[in-house]
Amino acid sequence: MKKQHVIIVLVVLMIALCIALDVIFAARFAVIERKEEETVETTTEPETTEPVSETLPPDTTPAPYASPIDFVSFREQNEHIYAWIDIPGSTISQPIMQHPTDKDYYNRRGIDQNYSVYGSIFTEAKYNSTDFNDPVTLIYGHHTFNSLMFGDLQTMYKDEIGEYDEIVIYMPERELHYQVFAAIVHNDLHILHYNDFSNADTFNRFFNNIFARSGNYITLDKECTVTPEDKVIILSTCFNGSSTYRYLVMAKLIETIE
Repeated sequence: MKKQHVIIVLVVLMIALCIALDVIFAARFAVIERKEEETVETTTEPETTEPVSETLPPDTTPAPYASPIDFVSFREQNEHIYAWIDIPGSTISQPIMQHPTDKDYYNRRGIDQNYSVYGSIFTEAKYNSTDFNDPVTLIYGHHTFNSLMFGDLQTMYKDEIGEYDEIVIYMPERELHYQVFAAIVHNDLHILHYNDFSNADTFNRFFNNIFARSGNYITLDKECTVTPEDKVIILSTCFNGSSTYRYLVMAKLIETIE
């Protein structure tokens, strides 16, 4: 009987020991598992956000003006070339010359400064600068019978301004666009000598008289207005029909591209 009691006690102790060992093992396993989770949490790299690339606005800086005329090459031939006149659709596309002291120098000289019966297209330094900022710039060219210089002006504008309503002046640093408003026969008095266009009254009086003209070889765009604030060019050539008259084509500046 005593022996059975001992066996029962031993069995109970073994069961208790097993239960205790299970509890200890479970607790230790839980601690180990918790530590592993903490390790994972602390060693996991934080999420990184890709840097947002900054989108720059497009470069809107305009490109510098590039003239279609090779002034560098032309000036190697003749330093007096300062501009180029072009009437789109016509035969007129020529350099403009200006001698610094002799106003008639290019009347019978070509671009090479040698004698030429056709002369060149030119302005006079005595009356006009080379920047086209004068109220009126007078541009001369001979009337010829082979379409050189201003030979075709009288034919182009005889009946209407029509398709030749624009004149373009090219310069190394910009281009000037003019609207033609008159093509007329006129006396041969020197326009800039007898008219001070820096005076508003003189300017208005002269061009009011132009718009009041009528008759043969007078073509006007009466919808166009001209004021002392405008910049005007006048192309002047001999009138085919009388040596005492000139044929004039007048245009005002409407656009500058630079």
